[in-house]
Amino acid sequence: MNDTEPVGGQPAAQPGAPAPQLPPEPQRRGAGCGTWSCIVVFVLLALLFMTGILPGIIVIKDGRDSFNAEVKQNLHSIQLALERYAVDNGGNYPYFLYGGSTLINTGVMAYYNPSGKANQVPWDQPVHIPFDTLWLQTHPYGYHNADWDTILNRPQDLQNSFGDALAYEGYMPKYPQNPFQRPRKAEHYGLQALNTSAPWFAGYGGAEGNLMWDLSLGMSELPQLQAYADEEDGTLAFPGNFYYHARFADDVTSSGHCRRQALRNPGSWMPAPPQGPPLNDQHEVQSSRVRGYDLVAVGSPRTKGMDIDDSVAGAGLENYWRTGYFTLGGERNPWVRKGDYPGAKDYAERPSSDGVPDYFIIHLHDDANAYPAVLRNGSQ
Repeated sequence: MNDTEPVGGQPAAQPGAPAPQLPPEPQRRGAGCGTWSCIVVFVLLALLFMTGILPGIIVIKDGRDSFNAEVKQNLHSIQLALERYAVDNGGNYPYFLYGGSTLINTGVMAYYNPSGKANQVPWDQPVHIPFDTLWLQTHPYGYHNADWDTILNRPQDLQNSFGDALAYEGYMPKYPQNPFQRPRKAEHYGLQALNTSAPWFAGYGGAEGNLMWDLSLGMSELPQLQAYADEEDGTLAFPGNFYYHARFADDVTSSGHCRRQALRNPGSWMPAPPQGPPLNDQHEVQSSRVRGYDLVAVGSPRTKGMDIDDSVAGAGLENYWRTGYFTLGGERNPWVRKGDYPGAKDYAERPSSDGVPDYFIIHLHDDANAYPAVLRNGSQ
């Protein structure tokens, strides 16, 4: 082989000839960014962090989960207070709960509603809870010992406790903080709401509006406000709050006991049909002893939660009212009528879930309630 013989099929370079030029390598795109491009990206990220948009996007799910977890823990604290109360009261549980704080809660705001300062939802009239006998008392506990100016401007000067048995007897003077009611949301549930165009829930969450409160407004029956949690945007949802349902020893429904008690407590109020249940079993009352309870809490509006409440369709079927009576709960449901669903009998508990998510993320109850395991675990 001589020096001029082609190698690999390519002609060999002649001595003294210039070296062949190799074609330029193609440029690889996307391997990095220019200095100015990187600066622009970092500036945009910084602006998103400063405005709170990016952190909100990153932690929205984690934040929702952590809030739900905090609400569950808070509900266990309320349950412990209920059990301590029962130990000191011969096994009897409270007739109702308000939540909020000892001095500022649903009961206080309901009493002062005639002044036009606040309204109950969905009724624009005072909701005097039948079992709240403090309405009639002037000493040592009672609403009559306070005035509106003190409640609105100097709540720290109030000397008396109002309504809630756990609160005024010292088992829970202040309910746990609601993680969802911070701090802008809390404006809707504190006394500051009285100075706005939306005073309907003023004081429900205590003076600052950041405490948990009872969705039944102390009725221990029909968590009526929960109907509005069907609003997907959450503007009328009430996440982080709870519902307490008393179970009476004589097996008469909570509504029957409230109606019976209303006759003994002048000026009190109990919703009648169609706002109240069709069953009127007040004449069956044999004992006012509360032998047990159900206790549930509401989570994030995006958390559909359990399906355990025997809900009834609202007007126009645009939402559902939570009755406060649970599937396989072992008690009559004063809302259920024959024909409401296939096989329904008057006032009988539902044998299966109704398919309507209830937003309840936790269900606690006294040990005497023998719920099926599937319901104890949270969903059917």
